[in-house]
Amino acid sequence: MALALPTEGTPPFPGVIVIHDILAFSADLQRHCRRFADAGYAALAPDLYQGRNPGCVVKTLTSMATGVAGFCMGGGFALIAAADQSFAVAAPFLPHAKRLARHLEELGIEHELHIYEEAGRSFMNQLEGRLAPLGRHLPIHAFYEPHTEAKAWSKLLTFFGDRLAVPKPLDLS
Repeated sequence: MALALPTEGTPPFPGVIVIHDILAFSADLQRHCRRFADAGYAALAPDLYQGRNPGCVVKTLTSMATGVAGFCMGGGFALIAAADQSFAVAAPFLPHAKRLARHLEELGIEHELHIYEEAGRSFMNQLEGRLAPLGRHLPIHAFYEPHTEAKAWSKLLTFFGDRLAVPKPLDLS
């Protein structure tokens, strides 16, 4: 589990649950939590695999109870967690965005849709390992895209900021 808290401002802070992708708990997940904290949110990232490998995604899915921002596989989990309206907002980063938008429109749920044609899957994750460079050329088309990541974070934080009250730091001067 990772917890990142804002360094400025006065608690209580609005909270964000950050759900990892299928590759599990990573440096990227901790980086995402820190970015939320830098924007004024208390960010908590549970380790859905509890330190084990991702061998059983179904078991993880059935045991998962919370989530509002998710990446790749975690995006689907964020949607499931938000379905009962326990969370004010959800930010899933996942495929099939146009289909999701149609369903949300049919249900009358306020939403924003951003599709980044120049980016592949996992564009917000700084993939590591020997196989990471191959991701761009595989059918999953997974690769880190820093310019798209910056645009997506900006839009995400605006979306959250418009819907969640982020306390402003007190001016004690």
